Amino acid sequence: MAEVNLKKIVAEKAVDEYVKDVMNVGLGTGSTAYYAILRIAEKVKEGYDLTCVATSVQSEELAKENGIKVVSLSDVDHLDVTIDGADEVDDDMQLIKGLGGALLREKIVAHHQSERSSSSTVPRRSISSVSRRISRSRSSGSDTRRRG
Repeated sequence: MAEVNLKKIVAEKAVDEYVKDVMNVGLGTGSTAYYAILRIAEKVKEGYDLTCVATSVQSEELAKENGIKVVSLSDVDHLDVTIDGADEVDDDMQLIKGLGGALLREKIVAHHQSERSSSSTVPRRSISSVSRRISRSRSSGSDTRRRG
């Protein structure tokens, strides 16, 4: 199955499973989040009353273009769920998030999730590749790891 189709299937399933009417929803960033945002837009068109906070300008614009109400994080007291993809995952389902450019907003949004929240992920690459990428970066004199 093509990676794009898998991301679409998993993103839509996550939205269908975790996003309920009258929720505050965190909108992730990237290829998996793209499909989740489109599915959330379908829910809004079906009558769901959702208030969303985006982890990037790109996600915010996509959401607004598709009729989703997007507010600032300061306008909500918590997030019920955030739907996003992972950058890395290992066999034990340990995730690495934030290798992309939206790291700061992703971390801030994730911090505001309620204790009962859930995130759904589709890994972009295996964890072993991150080790190789960090090793190569170190040997070239730069450290690409994000600190949070």
